[in-house]
Amino acid sequence: EMCIRDRYQRRVRVYSAVVSNETGEQLTVHAVYKDHHDKTESFDFPLAAGAHLTLPEKELTEGSCTFAKEIFQLTVKSASGSTHSVSAPFNVGSPTRNHPFTVKKEHTSLAIHN
Repeated sequence: EMCIRDRYQRRVRVYSAVVSNETGEQLTVHAVYKDHHDKTESFDFPLAAGAHLTLPEKELTEGSCTFAKEIFQLTVKSASGSTHSVSAPFNVGSPTRNHPFTVKKEHTSLAIHN
């Protein structure tokens, strides 16, 4: 049984990430992971002001094969209701683990830099 799926390997992906909160306020990070069947799974994580959050690598096992899920979308939301989202493809040149994302406040809105 072959574990490599050629179509899935063509895009450059982010498998795990480190999100830094430079906004000065508590945030909720909503991460959407996607597998090679394009099925999604979502997780919400609290992120304190000035803190860092590691979004872990998620895997899918099919028979004897294990596939890493990609982080497909990140959304941050502040207590005041301000939100910002970014979606794949992210600015990476090769498959990446622990990709840095920084959340900043720009004027009255949030921005995610990667």
